[in-house]
Amino acid sequence: MKKLLFSILGAFMVSTMASAQTYVNVELKDGTIRSYSAESTSKVTFGEKTGTEPLESEQMVTLNGHTVAVSVDEAGGTQNDILAKAYVDGNNVIIKASSFQSKRLICNVGGDAQCERVVTNDKFTFTISEISSDIEAVLGYATIVTLTVTSDSNGKVWIGDDENKTNGRFEQGEQVVIHARPNENFRLFRWNDNNEELDRTITVGATDVTYSAKFISPDMIPGLFTVDANKKQVFFSKGNLYCSGVKFKDDGTVYSMAKAQWGFEANQYDTTPSSDDHRVENHISHFMWCKTPVKAMALKYDTNCNGETPFFAANDFTVNGYSGWGVLTGGDNGEWSYLLNYRKTAYGSNRRYAAVKVNGMAGLLIFPDDFSSWPSGAGNEPQTFNNNSSNWNDRNYTVEQFTVLQNNGCVFLPAAGYRRGEDGDASVSDVGDYAYYWSASPLDDYFAYYLYFLSDDVYPSNNDERSWAQSVRLVTEVK
Repeated sequence: MKKLLFSILGAFMVSTMASAQTYVNVELKDGTIRSYSAESTSKVTFGEKTGTEPLESEQMVTLNGHTVAVSVDEAGGTQNDILAKAYVDGNNVIIKASSFQSKRLICNVGGDAQCERVVTNDKFTFTISEISSDIEAVLGYATIVTLTVTSDSNGKVWIGDDENKTNGRFEQGEQVVIHARPNENFRLFRWNDNNEELDRTITVGATDVTYSAKFISPDMIPGLFTVDANKKQVFFSKGNLYCSGVKFKDDGTVYSMAKAQWGFEANQYDTTPSSDDHRVENHISHFMWCKTPVKAMALKYDTNCNGETPFFAANDFTVNGYSGWGVLTGGDNGEWSYLLNYRKTAYGSNRRYAAVKVNGMAGLLIFPDDFSSWPSGAGNEPQTFNNNSSNWNDRNYTVEQFTVLQNNGCVFLPAAGYRRGEDGDASVSDVGDYAYYWSASPLDDYFAYYLYFLSDDVYPSNNDERSWAQSVRLVTEVK
């Protein structure tokens, strides 16, 4: 709809009558006048008549001892378009808007008339008492849009001063303050327009808009990764999963988990070193595909795990008080494959990952969706990307350099080796040479999918027996 613009012109008109009469005309600026007729001395509505001739006396009403006349028209409209209604109530001339979706009457007034800014279908009230000067006002219809704020369950958002207000209607060009507050142990990741301010002032545009805030815990890497064609996104945990405080029997089965504690490695590049016994220092970081942690950490695989779903695959695993962790799905059409083979990124020609070393540990460096350029302070770029010709010996990033990359959302999966649970072998092997990361997807009742990589090969849909104890890197879905 075209913007409507009116002017109210009040002028003193000299009359031969004993008392002066004042006429107030509401007319389209640079347009024609639409007049209306009086239904009574207290109500006036618009008629269909147009013209530029002076209003007739029967079209006027008396207000506070003055004769008041009103007329209106719209730019580019037809005579049948009733834009508003004007009527007299006591000492007030009231102009009320007709029903317009996404519009609001606005006005600016000078002289002795007063006008409030009100919502569509509400009204303007012009109070005319002792008119001592000309009245001039501008009326129009401004675009009104709906502003909405949303967030995930890890914090709250609101508009203005009311902490319960998450949507409202505002005029185009109006400035509105929106707020975000994280829950305990969380922080604001960013809004959906990449702004990272907790309190921010926005200028309302011409269309309805939603601002969404995402919050993360210290256990989450601040990078978004799309993992399927439906645009599901996840945050990765800050390190591989481990469990401590577990007591074992002499036969290698778990005796007690009464004091067990789950956590993430302190750094993304940390992992249990190769050893003769995976229970060294009671720090378990390789797990078999079993429904319960008791079975998954045992020295030997329990064949009763066949056909079960592992404890880390349900997307409701709890670590450090946060429930919502799981792992990516596997197979040719799984999330590991999409992440590494099909995902679009802002970095070069969809650069998704590179084989590198961090602090001497070999692994896979994975770039978030919006990673667009190599950051300053991160050393040199990898030499190759997204292919099987890369070699992690080409780049060895220092802790300081990797901190820059991590702050830009990069994930690093260390080559953490494996433990062969089928034979009751307690040793962790091939740390620094090979990587095995479980998925959430079984191949059948005996085999399951996992991500496998070495220096120059990456296989996101590999599969093997569930008795292999492998690394687990948890993710949580962005909602």
